[in-house]
Order: sequence, then C-alpha cells, then structure tokens
Amino acid sequence: MSLAEKWEWPITVCTLVLLTWLMNAAAEIRPPEQGGRTALEAVSAAQVIVEGKLRAPSTAKFVRDQCSAAPTADGKWEAVIVVDAQSGFGAMLRNRYVVELWPKYQGSDDWQGRILSGD
Repeated sequence: MSLAEKWEWPITVCTLVLLTWLMNAAAEIRPPEQGGRTALEAVSAAQVIVEGKLRAPSTAKFVRDQCSAAPTADGKWEAVIVVDAQSGFGAMLRNRYVVELWPKYQGSDDWQGRILSGD
C-alpha cells in the first residue's frame, strides 16, 4: 500500500467535515434585521420611493452593489440608493439618494418613507 492510498480515506473525511462546517457557518450569516425586516426589504422599499421621484422611472437602473440599508437607533431604517436614470433632457444621470423608512403601521409588511437627500 502506497503512502497516497494510506492517507486517501482520512483526507476525504477531513475534507467532508471541513465543508460541512463551512456550510453551517455560512448559513448563520444573516443580514441585519429589525422588527422582522431585513436590509434587502428596506432597499427594495427605498427603490420604490426613489422611482416615484424620477422623471423617467421606466429608465431606472439601480446600481445594486452600491445600494444598502441599515437600521437606526429609533427603529427606522436608512437606505442609500444609487440609480442611473434619464433626466428631463433625456441624458442618463447617476444619482444617489438617502431614504428614511419605517413600517406603515404596527405589524405591517408595508413601508413608508421619505427621501432625506438626493441629487
């Protein structure tokens, strides 16, 4: 029996144990939540609010890797939304908005919010 054959089974077992541990660790990583809401939900709601402000909402292309949301100390959410959309003159412009969000009413899945700043 060669050295490679001797260590094949222990290496396979160790590899499987390591992969199982990594998969369990990855499953424990969750986005920030507040009141049962997630950052992804807050970003989606903020995008709807921003679309309502655009002159040509059908041209909106959200820059997903630059959009984020985080809970605030007062139980609300603050989202940063970056979007490429046409201006009133037809030029594509990139704008950055900061949106404050909160539940429409207690226990609701609906959001309401306002734009705090934007280009």
